[in-house]
Amino acid sequence: MIAYFYPPRGGMGTIRTLKFVKYLFKFNWKTIVLTTDKGKGIIDCDEKEGYFEHAKIVRSHFFDIFGDIYSIYRKFIYKKKEINDTKPNNVTNRKIFKTPFYEKIFRLILAWLQFPDSIIGWYPFAVKKAQELIIKNNIDVIYSTSPPETSHLIAFKVKQKTGIPWIADLRDLWTQNPYSMRGPVRQAIERILEKKVLAKADAIITVSKPLALSLSSVIGIPYNKVHIITNGYDPDDFIGIDNTLSEKFTLTYTGRLYRFKKNPELLFKVVSNLIRKGKLDKNRIALNFYVGDLAGFPYFKEKYSLEKVLNVFNFIPYHESLIQQKKATALLLFLSDNKSDFGNYTGKLFEYLGAGRPILSMPSSSEVIEELLNRTNAGVIVSNEYELENVLMEWYLEYIETGTVSYRGVESEIVKYTREECTKRLASILDNLISINGKKQ
Repeated sequence: MIAYFYPPRGGMGTIRTLKFVKYLFKFNWKTIVLTTDKGKGIIDCDEKEGYFEHAKIVRSHFFDIFGDIYSIYRKFIYKKKEINDTKPNNVTNRKIFKTPFYEKIFRLILAWLQFPDSIIGWYPFAVKKAQELIIKNNIDVIYSTSPPETSHLIAFKVKQKTGIPWIADLRDLWTQNPYSMRGPVRQAIERILEKKVLAKADAIITVSKPLALSLSSVIGIPYNKVHIITNGYDPDDFIGIDNTLSEKFTLTYTGRLYRFKKNPELLFKVVSNLIRKGKLDKNRIALNFYVGDLAGFPYFKEKYSLEKVLNVFNFIPYHESLIQQKKATALLLFLSDNKSDFGNYTGKLFEYLGAGRPILSMPSSSEVIEELLNRTNAGVIVSNEYELENVLMEWYLEYIETGTVSYRGVESEIVKYTREECTKRLASILDNLISINGKKQ
């Protein structure tokens, strides 16, 4: 398994691979994880979390093109120029720092060197190490997961050299990712690379049917070559977590907002209006956000007079996020209003299913999430102020009367999304490849 995101690097990408490694052994598959010897995720976690008796973890060297080169540049070149370029600021009487022209050129060059992503410095070391592992361990199948897409470049090269069947797992799409920051030229070049690389995979996995259809169309491969394995939740992760609710009517969000592309302002506006009308008691309600980027929240606090209601925290480790989810009266899910994002599940949704708390999702822009919530009855989706106000008041009045909000999730549907069930589907794909290409060693 070629995976950049693996403990001690944290984040949703790490958890998906980690759970596959944990449960594949139950389906008679042993795993060797090839990852890097350095790098950071959104939240670093304990390296020990990635070790299992039935799995082997191998770490190869990683040359951080941006970090290593840029640190040298800053130390020996930019710092001197920075001093020469300082000048008084007539308004504040403080020094300002002008970005030299050559600094802009240098950053542009670095950006292009990081093609297709900032992890490309791992490529030569990982290809060499992967070939060594294949020779020593009689590997049957290569599995790579993205982002970063460099993982697929590594697997593509190793498949060329060894002929071993390869599965490419795309947790997010490559060139079709609505959150990518590529310019038109780079987008066009990467689209060519994407087609060339992924067309050689023996099987492709992604997280939803719309994304599978999109991949099939863009790459030009049969739809039956693209498999769907959603993210999931692991019941083991909730063992030992106190089930006691917070004292207040607490709505909690854990995750990224992508610079407010997932915009919670509708919630703030409606809650503020209900407080102003006297329908919500500001001393009995809490909006808790555990996000990475705290910018923007002070503005919303002031605009909607939510200083005593809106609580914003930095990212917290995975297990701590589950604790906060279990404490909540209900859980918040914000969807992008970008139409190109309609086929995306957010991994957070599946954690919420495991937490067993009602889910309040907004707006209604994702047909796959709406379908899942309807089928599991785990939550509701609202698309405007009127709908949101009705849901909040219904839940708040129930909370005032009973101290909680009823959770009506359909367990028989929800258990389909356990990490073990997701891994069972991966094992089936692996078994099928072996049946076509030869028996396991």
